[in-house]
Amino acid sequence: MGHLSTKDRIITFCILIPSIITSVVCLVYTIYLLVNL
Repeated sequence: MGHLSTKDRIITFCILIPSIITSVVCLVYTIYLLVNL
């Protein structure tokens, strides 16, 4: 297993465990990324 960056971890988490909670986390993280570009 290679070392995953935080972004890869969150993306993997979102894909593997789809739910309302992960959807919210993904949305917040996406906004966070867009704001910090």
